[in-house]
Amino acid sequence: RRGCGHKRLSEKPQRLAVGAFLRDNQWVKPRSHRIAAIDIGSNTIHMVIMDLAGSGLPQHRSSESVILKLGAVVTEERTLPPSVYRKLRHTLKRFIHRAAKDKAAHVLIVATQAMRVLRQGGHVLGRLSKEIKVPIHLLSGEREAELGFLGVKTELRPGECQLIVDSGGASTELTLVKGSHPIENVSIPLGAAVLSAQLHSNPPTAFEVARLMIPIIQTLRAAPAKAAPRSALLTGGTAHHLLAVAKANPYRLTRRDLEHAIKRLLRKSAKKIAKKFGMEVERARLLVPGALLVTALLDHYALDHLRITKRGLRDGMVMAFVRNRQ
Repeated sequence: RRGCGHKRLSEKPQRLAVGAFLRDNQWVKPRSHRIAAIDIGSNTIHMVIMDLAGSGLPQHRSSESVILKLGAVVTEERTLPPSVYRKLRHTLKRFIHRAAKDKAAHVLIVATQAMRVLRQGGHVLGRLSKEIKVPIHLLSGEREAELGFLGVKTELRPGECQLIVDSGGASTELTLVKGSHPIENVSIPLGAAVLSAQLHSNPPTAFEVARLMIPIIQTLRAAPAKAAPRSALLTGGTAHHLLAVAKANPYRLTRRDLEHAIKRLLRKSAKKIAKKFGMEVERARLLVPGALLVTALLDHYALDHLRITKRGLRDGMVMAFVRNRQ
């Protein structure tokens, strides 16, 4: 297995979204205030309201998410149906109102894979930004991975070669790092929502599961390969729901945990899973493809577990914004 002793991607500060610079692992001391971070994902619109105080990390005050399944409703012409556009606008306005009610000083909004594939996606988001009166930043896959890395940077192990996995609805961002320094990042066009569209039975059959592994394994050929990670850090909503189904350690998901979770998920319908573990039915439908993708990643890198973190893209958005304003 190769180590991580080679040259990093760049010795210069890397330009991130929202105009920020990622320098040494230093945290700029912000004034005490509150920020709302919203990301428009391919499956979920998610807002986290965070408090900043002194030199500490952003502290999660509250969160809310709405499943809109944008990635699934984008048409073959790569357009967003008017009814879905209205739902998206209504959700964002409601989130912005809640942030104002919660006395957030700033609202940050980014859009990811579902908006990236839209024809004239920039124009659509420009129109939406004017209507909600808050700018929306369209992230490239690379920028999304960089901000996700910034959000979990303080949880990385010093000097160790690690893989950061941020698995969303329509894409998965993979960032290979040594300690807190990025080496390589890749955005692969696979996520739980995209994969779930290929599962027609409820619960999925063994044949459907086997067939689904083919595109997963093929797509992972493009995963970062400049070094072999010794550990992995997983972020994203699917990770925490899998922990609940597997009844696992809240900070660690092993191969055995995934096997137990998949067995449970293949025995009961999404509705029964949702009722038992207290989640939405649409969220429960994503757990089988999410578990298969994570299992395939463990196999690909010959790892036996992943560490779980609640931090990620939205934390990175806030940290990048604060550094830029300073």
